[in-house]
Amino acid sequence: MTQQHTTLTLRLRCLWTACLLEHHWKKLGRLQKQTSGLELGSIKDLHCLERKIGREMALIHYFTQVYQLYIKGADHPERLAI
Repeated sequence: MTQQHTTLTLRLRCLWTACLLEHHWKKLGRLQKQTSGLELGSIKDLHCLERKIGREMALIHYFTQVYQLYIKGADHPERLAI
């Protein structure tokens, strides 16, 4: 793992933890229902989602997906760009 990947991992873990602490499980549960089956591949997708469910929830969803991709050992680091 490179230094860049290590830094990204730490940032994502901090963001993920902050999301969990700040928004609690109830909001995350609601978010999962609203975004079921939706994958974000770009910032453009993030903006579309923002209009549907609001900026705060869209960002949580985006970082959740990025974190999950990273945990799974994504073969495409460019998809992890924030």
